[in-house]
Amino acid sequence: MAALENVKVIDAKDGVITKIEVDGKQYERVDQSPREGYLIMAIEDFLDTTKGRFYEVINTDSFGFAYEDDLNDYHTITYYEKMFIVFALVSKNKSEVPKFKVGDLVRVIQKYHASNGEIIRITKINCCARYPYRGIRLKNGSLSDIFKKEHLEPYTPKVGDKLTIDGVEYTLESRKARVGEKIITILDEGKHGLYNVYTVKRLGCLGMPITKEKNCSLDHHEYMVLVPVKQNEDSENHEYKIGDLAVVTSNTSNHEFEIGEKVRIIHRSDVTGNYRVEHLDGSDHWYVSPSELEPAPQPISVTVTVNINDINIDQIAQQIAEGLRKGLAKERD
Repeated sequence: MAALENVKVIDAKDGVITKIEVDGKQYERVDQSPREGYLIMAIEDFLDTTKGRFYEVINTDSFGFAYEDDLNDYHTITYYEKMFIVFALVSKNKSEVPKFKVGDLVRVIQKYHASNGEIIRITKINCCARYPYRGIRLKNGSLSDIFKKEHLEPYTPKVGDKLTIDGVEYTLESRKARVGEKIITILDEGKHGLYNVYTVKRLGCLGMPITKEKNCSLDHHEYMVLVPVKQNEDSENHEYKIGDLAVVTSNTSNHEFEIGEKVRIIHRSDVTGNYRVEHLDGSDHWYVSPSELEPAPQPISVTVTVNINDINIDQIAQQIAEGLRKGLAKERD
């Protein structure tokens, strides 16, 4: 957001601007520190900032405020630096009802924006700002850019949609959840809120999932199941040997392993091709399909050759380091 365009002067006194209009909203000159959403007019040229032009305050803290200059570079100015005249949104416009509310999921539809097409959760609305909406990017949990309402559209999860949440891609399914699976709420009828993600800890009455995070149940119509999309099809065709370690990646067999848990292969059915796997402590076991597993990372082994008559500690350390380097490189490949 560089200098604002189409700024219309509404009122001026003795050559000093006192009221302006931008995008249909009026701002008046105030004698106070700027806040997020306020406009500022430069009173001198500096740092690619032009005297007489207007800029929007995009962030504030206890030390100062931030804006973007004519080249879209981010600058932070302390409150003690008197290089701007401050303009605040006039009060009659502050009651404007926002199109979205905090907690809503929206899709970015701003063409050419880096986040175009992404899903974000609204976390903050500043009615005073020209770009009032800010949120969290669903795909990685990072803070989103700020947007106008015309840059966003409502998003409602639907069966078959693909969502990337915290770096993992999921497909949405409408069915009863199983232990260890992740679910997303689609109704706000209890303690779980709307469009929040939870892990199923166990099943309660009538098979209703009880979440790990809230330790209370959800009715089946209140959620959809998040099913991880396979990133590596080779893992489905991997043949395990008895004693091999694997990682549980999904739950389509009604087992009671945690997603992401490391397990041990103890038997393979010649009829179904499914594997009987157990907890590493051997406390319990279930049958799972190959598509629910992926090979566990193998430990790196290093062989060091030492002449007992010529022990050199530095040489041994160097051999170990070189072995680890090669092992990690092989694992990455």
